[in-house]
Amino acid sequence: MFAPSAYLDSHCCGPEKYRLSMALVGKSIHPVHESLAGEYVEWFDDASEAERATTTTWRNFRVGDGVMLDPAVACSLIEIASDHGEWVELVSDWRDDTGESPVFRAGDDYEGYADLLGTSLPQWLGLEVDATMARLVAPDRITDVARGASLLGSA
Repeated sequence: MFAPSAYLDSHCCGPEKYRLSMALVGKSIHPVHESLAGEYVEWFDDASEAERATTTTWRNFRVGDGVMLDPAVACSLIEIASDHGEWVELVSDWRDDTGESPVFRAGDDYEGYADLLGTSLPQWLGLEVDATMARLVAPDRITDVARGASLLGSA
């Protein structure tokens, strides 16, 4: 797995000039990196340390936790899904030794926070499958299942 910036730099478009993904915000399309700019930087600075996800702290959070992403990772956000003012993005700067990156959901109504959906793309996809199954067989357990609880466990 290579760093996305390596590809962009080799094509004369450094990450400061080229963004990998766009998000639908209202009826407009904006680069995803803009979600961590402007007023957001002040919100992040004002947030408690316990709410800040940074290179060194994001692994302390559990799936389902709402966190504020460090604005320093703005250029490494890659949108992988979106719908109705929400988007799912991975933070490529936080990839592990296997090349996997954490996945977060953010959106217009999240007030600057992003929910940790998975520590890797495979984990997130697995939890999405589990949540879909929960909708069918245990609709009252969807939220717990999406955060990693087993459908086979007690309610």
